[in-house]
Amino acid sequence: MGDEPGIEGRRVLAEGREAVVHEWVDGTVLRLMRSSEGAEAMARAGAASEAARRAGVPTPRVHETVEVDGRPGQVVARVDGPDLFAHLAANPLRLWRGADLLAEVQADLHGVTAPTSLPSTHERLRARLDGSDLVPPPAARRALDLLADLPEGTALCHGDLHPGNLLVTPEGPMLIDWSNATRGDPLADVARTQVMLQIGALPPSAPAVVRGLARGGRAVLVARWARGYARRRPVDRTALARWRVVAATARLAEDIEAERAALLAIADAGAAGA
Repeated sequence: MGDEPGIEGRRVLAEGREAVVHEWVDGTVLRLMRSSEGAEAMARAGAASEAARRAGVPTPRVHETVEVDGRPGQVVARVDGPDLFAHLAANPLRLWRGADLLAEVQADLHGVTAPTSLPSTHERLRARLDGSDLVPPPAARRALDLLADLPEGTALCHGDLHPGNLLVTPEGPMLIDWSNATRGDPLADVARTQVMLQIGALPPSAPAVVRGLARGGRAVLVARWARGYARRRPVDRTALARWRVVAATARLAEDIEAERAALLAIADAGAAGA
């Protein structure tokens, strides 16, 4: 890390729960953590992104890790283009190709072996299930019991793969935001994507046209994506159903009020099927 310019006056391009993306210099952007304590998490995200990029998964190159205004950040190659949500909203007839694109990128990603520096998916899920008052104890226990019997795996899992994290650029798709990447079973990653596609709440800033697309096209998107992924990688339906219960139960810890009732319904359905 060297002496870096500050962020004052630099345009904010995107904001997430953990980081803010600022316009930077020489065709790059700065992904800056909100907290000064995020250096370790950012290093893991960088390792995941680089492993994916070297394996041919489309993702922007990380140039360097820096410290700006006392917070850790990464200087990343700038890629311009809408996320897949906005791309589909501009022309709903793109829905089928968009679902295929999401499936292709995810299937390719799951052919990559994750760096050993990444936390295991099991470890990440156990922490959420064990460590949050937002997860009802009976649901947490059921999910932990299911998790104990599910495979560990060594694949690179993105951990937050949904249309908002896939940019559509003139050069092709670009997968971004590796802050939740883990090492684990591909079906754990598929299950989380499935839950987010089926019931994921859009941010308050989402345009009305995107909200309309979500209401009308969600089922089509999910079905097409699932078929596209299954054509490219093996899917054990029984294991996926169990992973889905675990993923939905763990997502309760993220405190997304608009999703809570639907997540609890999935968790309770897991109890009925136990």
